[in-house]
Amino acid sequence: ADYVKDEQFLADFEFTRTLVHEALRNDPVLAAMDNAMPLATKPPDEYHCFAGECPIGNLFTDAARWKVQADVAIINAGGVRGPGWDAGEIHVSDMWAALPFANMLCEATVSGLSLVRLFNYSTSMAAYENRYVQDADRFMQVSGMRVTYNTKLPSSGRLIAVDIWDDEKQEYAPVERLKLYKLATSSWECSGFYPFNELLGA
Repeated sequence: ADYVKDEQFLADFEFTRTLVHEALRNDPVLAAMDNAMPLATKPPDEYHCFAGECPIGNLFTDAARWKVQADVAIINAGGVRGPGWDAGEIHVSDMWAALPFANMLCEATVSGLSLVRLFNYSTSMAAYENRYVQDADRFMQVSGMRVTYNTKLPSSGRLIAVDIWDDEKQEYAPVERLKLYKLATSSWECSGFYPFNELLGA
């Protein structure tokens, strides 16, 4: 699917671009962390988020879920990059190195069945190696859920379970296939990254 590039979209995009360039010139401090953020990517050889759960993926999906108060959040492993950063101040340039694409936050309402189908596809395409492999960027970093899979099974049957975090009970519970969940992700997953846009019904 193509982005809907109407006049408002283009105006917002150019305004965002202006803000980004201004921020990069100033490179202001956004926050501070006690711990360092480890390396995510070092092309052409190292793609650590392709292998499994990674800290930078956790950070951005947690942030997206918190921002819109979603039940779950996802971002593809190829969308989080960069050398990480040292403990201490975090600058705008660190964020843009880690999220180098001009995507926006996307909210969607999806069924539990759609989530199962999405992760059945994602786990079937992943390479589970910390190097570049074609289509391995389809592995998903997540927040608010726990995805269990077995890499020793055939690709079409690797998915074992999808569990959703229950804030009230403070525990994970099996996804309910007919229940609707609020999902946060990037505009790339919603609009441009086939087949996730179709799997999400976005």
